[in-house]
Amino acid sequence: MIAALVLVPPALRAQAVMAPPATVSELQSRIQAQTSEPRFSGAHWGIKVISLETGQTLYERDPLKRLIPASNTKLFT
Repeated sequence: MIAALVLVPPALRAQAVMAPPATVSELQSRIQAQTSEPRFSGAHWGIKVISLETGQTLYERDPLKRLIPASNTKLFT
């Protein structure tokens, strides 16, 4: 089972009710599919998903890129 803390933008929250991914490959595919949608063509992503059980990095996309959060709440959630 894959567990993760994910900050979900409002545009994706409606789709967040899908069943959790069964494999790392499926997780990576889902993230890539969501972030590659045309409506996000101007978006900048900094993503790092780590297994809570093993500490292994499951997915990353520009994890060291410094981004400005849209709100201060996102700094603590």
